[in-house]
Amino acid sequence: MSEHKTGHLRLASVPSIACHMLPELLSEFVADSPDLHISFFDDSSEAVLRKVEKRQVDIGIASLPNEHEHSGIDFTPIWQDQIGLVCPVNHPLAEAEEIHWKELRKHRLIRNGTSRLLEGTEAEPLLKDSQFLISNMLSLIAMLEVGLGVTTLPWFAFPKESKKLRFIPLTTPKIIRKIGIVQLSNKTLSPAAAALLAFILKKSAIEEND
Repeated sequence: MSEHKTGHLRLASVPSIACHMLPELLSEFVADSPDLHISFFDDSSEAVLRKVEKRQVDIGIASLPNEHEHSGIDFTPIWQDQIGLVCPVNHPLAEAEEIHWKELRKHRLIRNGTSRLLEGTEAEPLLKDSQFLISNMLSLIAMLEVGLGVTTLPWFAFPKESKKLRFIPLTTPKIIRKIGIVQLSNKTLSPAAAALLAFILKKSAIEEND
């Protein structure tokens, strides 16, 4: 157990990291630990934070937009990406190289779970302009692909396999999402959770130096 090769690790993550980063990371992490059992949950950042606060998971991977609302949480930043417009490839804005937030006011905006990242920025009025709120990513992508509207998403959350959608960076304002490990400040991590945190930090440091 002290070598994280046995026990039970409970982990929660935002879907964008779960899809793009964790498959390879977890595959390598458990390669020599067949007796380590992992329960994994993917959900929005707020839901991940609640799971950590309620001790339903050992650690989470999420963004922490407002540290004052989660004073009992330690946040270790690992990744970052930029917010951008996501629209159909045949949309009037699809040929733009960058987007000013006021351009979006002319089009039907669909809010989603990451739209809270606009709060506290000059683009916050877009949230009141929004006609739709769609929380499920699969449903959101389907609605975007048929032209129901446009949305904002972080780059990691953009469905890069879609041939029907385009991502255009939002440059006014430029909003960077920081994602990292979240854990309770007053709780010692289990050996497996501590090992996973150290492993992710090591791998991210290697990638930065490459």
